[in-house]
Amino acid sequence: SLPHSLYGKLVCQRIEVTAFSGSFGSGRTFPVYDTLTSRRFQLDTGAQISVVPPTPADRHCPNDGLHLQAVNSPPIPTFNSLSLTLNIGLRRSFSSIFVIAGIPQAILGSDFLAEFGLLVDCRRSRLLDCTTGLSVRGLTSLTTP
Repeated sequence: SLPHSLYGKLVCQRIEVTAFSGSFGSGRTFPVYDTLTSRRFQLDTGAQISVVPPTPADRHCPNDGLHLQAVNSPPIPTFNSLSLTLNIGLRRSFSSIFVIAGIPQAILGSDFLAEFGLLVDCRRSRLLDCTTGLSVRGLTSLTTP
């Protein structure tokens, strides 16, 4: 879910999302695949919130109260929020609210990990589910979903 302050009036809030270029293979990020939305999500332990790219229709509804910040880049515009249910191979569904932001790729951030008790094994590029004891390996460039 979104931070509590997103439900009321918000003058301006800056949240670090991630560094897009050069992130892959850095040890703190790896892609996972959602079978329900047929979408790749970049799992990023350095991102504070989870975000999805906008559709052309989303771009008509800017959110001036929330500004996202990536390392070494200008602020990222936000548009709205979207409720999604994901199936990332851990034998349970994960329903959460994502911020729609002007980014090239969907990101699962630390808010998502904390909400569902998921741990990241960066060394082995695995996502561990503390509830079920299951794990899923991140996708590699050779992996097809």
